[in-house]
Amino acid sequence: RLVIHFHGIKDYADLFPHIQSHALQQRLGLFYEESEVGFENSAWLAFALMSGAIYEGMLFDYDGEKTRNFSDLIAIGKRDGILDEFSSKVMDRTRELRNLVHPGLAEKPFVTRAEAMDMRTVLDRLIKQAAGWRSAKEKS
Repeated sequence: RLVIHFHGIKDYADLFPHIQSHALQQRLGLFYEESEVGFENSAWLAFALMSGAIYEGMLFDYDGEKTRNFSDLIAIGKRDGILDEFSSKVMDRTRELRNLVHPGLAEKPFVTRAEAMDMRTVLDRLIKQAAGWRSAKEKS
């Protein structure tokens, strides 16, 4: 019988070696660690908040333009071919879901498990693909 114990990642910032700013790399690591806790505990809004923060941080690093908003960064990622249709739609939905913290939006539907699963899929895919984003940017 084989028993395997998983104790997590020692430094979550190591998931983002391509991020140029050390401070942003560290922050994204903290966001990822917190997103993992939210996902494992079915805290879907918390997971959506952290996933959106990671998406935005990764796209911010890719683009480098400090004045762009999350919506613009998604459009640029799609234009440059680093985001496919599915990923950009999930990111747009995540961007909307982050606003559920505002009391005026209490009538809006809450984050679902299915949406969180899609966010997780996109998040894992982007972390794997992001190392190649620099060459994509140079081609655009």
